[in-house]
Amino acid sequence: MTMRYRIYRTRDTDLFLEKEIVAENMEELAAREACAILQDQNPKQTYDVEEYNWAPEAKRLGRDPDLH
Repeated sequence: MTMRYRIYRTRDTDLFLEKEIVAENMEELAAREACAILQDQNPKQTYDVEEYNWAPEAKRLGRDPDLH
């Protein structure tokens, strides 16, 4: 399992806080640089970096060929 990072844009509405994913599956340095670039290009928007676990070899939902 490896740590990956995603960038999301935050928008505050009257009823809730909306988070829209802009980019994901990035390394930390690339995510921080991309977030800084996005913030420079769109100063009125709020961008954040989020860390998450990513395991490409993990069991996924779906048909298991060993059972059929």
